[in-house]
Parts: sequence; C-alpha cells; structure tokens
Amino acid sequence: MRYIALFETDKEADNVGVVFPDLPGCFSAGKDYDDAMRNAHVAVALYLEDKRDLPVARSLEQIKLEWEEWKTWEDNYSFVVGLVSAFPVSKPKKYTVYMDSSLMAKIDAVTKNRSEFLTIAAERMLNGT
Repeated sequence: MRYIALFETDKEADNVGVVFPDLPGCFSAGKDYDDAMRNAHVAVALYLEDKRDLPVARSLEQIKLEWEEWKTWEDNYSFVVGLVSAFPVSKPKKYTVYMDSSLMAKIDAVTKNRSEFLTIAAERMLNGT
C-alpha cells in the first residue's frame, strides 16, 4: 500500500516535515528530503504496526476533494507531494541462506544472533543508511 505524503520545507526550523493525509496523527521530519523520506517510512511502519486493517490510501485527487486540511496546505505552505510505501509487519519466517563461510565467520565474531544481524544489515541497505 502506498500513501500520499506531503513534504514541507521549514526554512526557520531548517528541516523537512512530513504529513500523511490518510493517516491521522502520523507525521515525521528530517534534516533534508532524503532524511525525511527515510523517516517517513519508519513513521508509517510504526503507525500501522498495531492496526489490523490498513487505512484506505486515497489518490491525490481524492485528497484534494476530501481532506479537510487540503485548502489550508495549498494556500499556506510550500510542499512537495510524495508516496511512501507501507509494508505490514509480519512474523519472522525461516529462510535458508547460502553465503561464503568466511563472511559468516566474520558475522559470528561480532554477534550471537545471526538473524538479527542480517535483518539490520538488510534494512540498512534497503533504506540507504
């Protein structure tokens, strides 16, 4: 599911704020657009973590017509519209992974939990951090 995100530059605060019209109370920020985008994905994931039913994602046209704050945003803020993907959190699942034994030895030298290590490494690579 992809949600519309409004990225607003706040020159006084020197950051980029993020608001999600389809996710009431969900917001985020970052020091620049890249940072704000990374943090936006985290904010959406945390917002949806305890939700059984994902909120319906509207198109930008629907948001313009239906979101009560749209006119205020359009008239008063300088912002960019973006999309943030939401992936529901699921229970861990067992996988078989093949890798070089010397690489596995290096992993074992720094952690007792291979799964946690590989999960964190994968998330960092995918998020560009």
